[in-house]
Amino acid sequence: MAILSPFLSPILRYGNFSNIATCRKEKTEEVFVLKCIKKKHYNSEERELKALKCLKSLDPDKNNIVRFFECFEFKDCICLAFEKLDINLQEFMIRRNCRPLRVSEVRAIAHQMLVALKALTQIRITHANIKPESILLVDHLVKLIDFGASCMTSNFTQFHEIQSFGYRAPEVYLGLRPDESVDMWGLGCTLLFLFFGQHFYPTSQCETPKQYIRVTRTFTDENGNSYDHLESLDDLQKMVPDIKDPTELGDLNRILPADALNHKYISMEHLNEVDKRFSPGTPGTPAPPSTKLS
Repeated sequence: MAILSPFLSPILRYGNFSNIATCRKEKTEEVFVLKCIKKKHYNSEERELKALKCLKSLDPDKNNIVRFFECFEFKDCICLAFEKLDINLQEFMIRRNCRPLRVSEVRAIAHQMLVALKALTQIRITHANIKPESILLVDHLVKLIDFGASCMTSNFTQFHEIQSFGYRAPEVYLGLRPDESVDMWGLGCTLLFLFFGQHFYPTSQCETPKQYIRVTRTFTDENGNSYDHLESLDDLQKMVPDIKDPTELGDLNRILPADALNHKYISMEHLNEVDKRFSPGTPGTPAPPSTKLS
């Protein structure tokens, strides 16, 4: 690709099948983020490129989705070029020592992600890996990234293994055919992570379906204390419509993005545009040092 400098910055993140780096546009000095995939692994990533091409029909800014520019070859890699964003929500929470966000902040993030999921539903794309690492900050807004597991919703098959542990919908774990409702499950778990400051469900693999069903009916913190009384969830429900609905065990009962957006606590019709923007941190308060999530 002639418009990009052949110089790549040091790798920002290493993965099993791809690495993340940055490069610079020669004439404008504009910086891009590159997902560099080894050609020998490219077949496993073709699904992502197909999904990204479908996303071209959406306005990335209005729909809170990362802007994809193009795909090109560089040496022995296939490179996907994206706009450069800031840190993801997982990194943001670590920087603040996993201190829970305010209700208004979680609500702003929920609204923007519901806009993104509604747009994906309209073009029949399922993201299939919604989690804190898949949501990035940019100019006090958030955008959805990482479409590596995405595909046309109609192409999902039974036993299609998707989503990360802790954010994986029960129907996926139980070997049922998934659909776009798995994204609402992932979003629900992400909002709970932001509200409580820790993962709502275990992020390690459950050995049996029975164990998974058991853990998805209760919340246990890192010290083993159980929070299955739902009082805290009912408090959060005042902010997010039917907060228990995104994490309904039955996908048919799970709330849809369009329905959630119409709820007064999400639509925020009584607020102005400034109030709808996500402002991380408290003015005048320095960010706490980074810590590792347990």
